[in-house]
Amino acid sequence: MKIKALIFCLFCFCATVTHAVPKESYIPTKQAHITDDFIDSINTVIRLNWKKDNIDIAIEKLLLLLSEYQKIDNTIGIIKTCNKLGFLYLKVQDFDRAFSYFKNAHDLNQARKLHKNLLFNQLILAYINLQEDDFVNTQFYLKEASNSVMLLGDSSLIRRMYGITALYYEKIKDNDKALDYFKRYELITIALIETHRNSANRNAFKDIILDTETNLLDDNIKFGLHNLQLKEKEDRIEQVQKVKNILLSGIIVNVIVLLVLVYLLIDRIRDNRVLNQKNLKIEQQKSELSLQKEKLTIQNKNITSSINYAQTIQNASLADLNLMSEMIDFALFYRPKDIVSGDFYWYHKVSDTTCLVAVVDSTGHGVPGAFMSLIGIQLLNEIVVGKRIEEPAAIITELNKSLFKALKQETSENEDGMDICLCKIEKKENLYNITYSGAKRPLYFYSKTLEAYQIIAGNPNSTGGRYAKKANIEYTQIQIEAQPGDFMVLSSDGMIDQPTKENKKYGSQRFLEQLKKGVALNSKEQMSIFVNDFETMKKEDQRDDLTVLLIKF
Repeated sequence: MKIKALIFCLFCFCATVTHAVPKESYIPTKQAHITDDFIDSINTVIRLNWKKDNIDIAIEKLLLLLSEYQKIDNTIGIIKTCNKLGFLYLKVQDFDRAFSYFKNAHDLNQARKLHKNLLFNQLILAYINLQEDDFVNTQFYLKEASNSVMLLGDSSLIRRMYGITALYYEKIKDNDKALDYFKRYELITIALIETHRNSANRNAFKDIILDTETNLLDDNIKFGLHNLQLKEKEDRIEQVQKVKNILLSGIIVNVIVLLVLVYLLIDRIRDNRVLNQKNLKIEQQKSELSLQKEKLTIQNKNITSSINYAQTIQNASLADLNLMSEMIDFALFYRPKDIVSGDFYWYHKVSDTTCLVAVVDSTGHGVPGAFMSLIGIQLLNEIVVGKRIEEPAAIITELNKSLFKALKQETSENEDGMDICLCKIEKKENLYNITYSGAKRPLYFYSKTLEAYQIIAGNPNSTGGRYAKKANIEYTQIQIEAQPGDFMVLSSDGMIDQPTKENKKYGSQRFLEQLKKGVALNSKEQMSIFVNDFETMKKEDQRDDLTVLLIKF
């Protein structure tokens, strides 16, 4: 509020002294019948009542004077009287009426091209809008004033503009700019005082500037600066305190470390013999640990050899890639996480023109996953070869039931299962009929004609586990017609969920984009584009087993 009082006081002074319109500029348009004595007497009554805070009487007299000026169309008198009325209404904080009178003065000054008086009105209108938190109009009038003040080069007006601009930035919480404009205001105030110190109007200026603004500079402007600088000082004090705390903490830590070192040194000297005995025991323990490590190394080697042999068995159980290549054009990316895999790919030739192909993701990976994969391969062979079930949906439905029985899940807590993507491919001249069914694994199908992917979701339930306990789960299937140039992808979720170096999932979108880049290439080259990108993007640690089977038509 002190800053607001300062600005108000400054405008009062500038209305009565700095911006008073010289008598020489008054050219009445009608015959004046108001005498100078009448005007002086009215002004005297106004000043006396103003000083005594008899605002109503002062306003009454000003309105009387304004009416007389309007009768004779005395524009300069109207301007001066409107400005005084504006200041009186500002004093009682009636901003609407103050704005109205100042706006009238502003429009008259603008019409008569009285630039210095117009600039004054622009500044006071900006101030009034600022008091009512109308920041848009505040900016508008400040912008008008800034364009005018530089042309006039009036230091006192520049100073007032800096003061209002500082208050504006203080209100919108831009403390850096507010502080900058307060400092400009302070510097130009000091410069004005020095400039007029020895001037001819020294006494008058001293009354207006030195006795009021210098005191206000100490009591008000510095208060405004203090609000902005206080946070800076508090921040500096906080930083100093942090440094002190760090130094104190460092000293305390160093003292503690020193005491600990002294204690350890004394304890070591005192218990040197005991330490030697412990060293001997440690050496004995090292020898024992070394022997145990050798045993563990041998055991680990034997386990690894067993797992490698298990890999041989698993690989022998997987589909024969040479037989697959006789029926379909494909590329395979198969990488177990731990030598053996819970993922597996499966193939069965039904006839010279028909085959079944699947990618299966078993619960777990490593040795447990490998056991599950062997069970899955055996069950699929029994269902298709033994029971001669050849429709994908029927195969998965039967696999669900068979897993439930094979793992004795009716009487145990075992909930292992398998996610599967299974397709039946039938070649008919230049077309291929694809019958797809899936358990939690989609089929990615790309149409060369449409140049777009079709992602076909499977059944939301896995096979086996808690899903097998649900009665009457019937898996569904869908038929697709493929043309030469189309391709489809069967995969486990390991590749999709693999973390990248940016700790994001590799994702199906990037996977499909990479495959699309090689649509004009053969299947092996097309797969290599994806594999190269995958190797570049993935983290070193492989999260899960990886299986991707690309089939081109």
